[in-house]
Amino acid sequence: EAAEWRVARWVRSAVEAQQGRSFLWAPVCLTFGIWSYFGLTREPSLWAAMAAGLLGLAFLWLGRSKPALVLVALVVLGFTLAKLRSDHVATPLLRATTSELLITGTITDIQTTSNRRFALILAPEEVEGFPTDRRPRYLRLSAFDKFGRPRVGQRIAVKAYLAPLPTPVEPGGF
Repeated sequence: EAAEWRVARWVRSAVEAQQGRSFLWAPVCLTFGIWSYFGLTREPSLWAAMAAGLLGLAFLWLGRSKPALVLVALVVLGFTLAKLRSDHVATPLLRATTSELLITGTITDIQTTSNRRFALILAPEEVEGFPTDRRPRYLRLSAFDKFGRPRVGQRIAVKAYLAPLPTPVEPGGF
């Protein structure tokens, strides 16, 4: 029992030493919330994340004079922010190689891949057979130099085969 009292006294003194320093712990708490989101084995629903965010805002409001509650609120808000950002940047992915498709779009970038090849980064406006909600935001198309290079900002129409991203060649290698 004496050891339990010593631990409790040590925790109390450590918490008291941090009085007035809650602001310095805010990034740590937000980061912990973000990590907890990415540590999940399943994707949470947007509604669950929004409910957690509202709970975090309530904790933030109610805990204005209680630093520990503010820090808990920041953990919850970090989780919610990670979910919102993840949903914002999500894009549809190809599941299998397609047949030849007519693709219309605007070139956003050109990358040299070898002496005779380059890759176009295309923002597609229309992809034959793909509804708008399933169309990827960007496509990377490989081409040869022998026909010349288009310019960034140019609108083009091409026929191409699309393939999904390759899988990692080793565990954890992305």
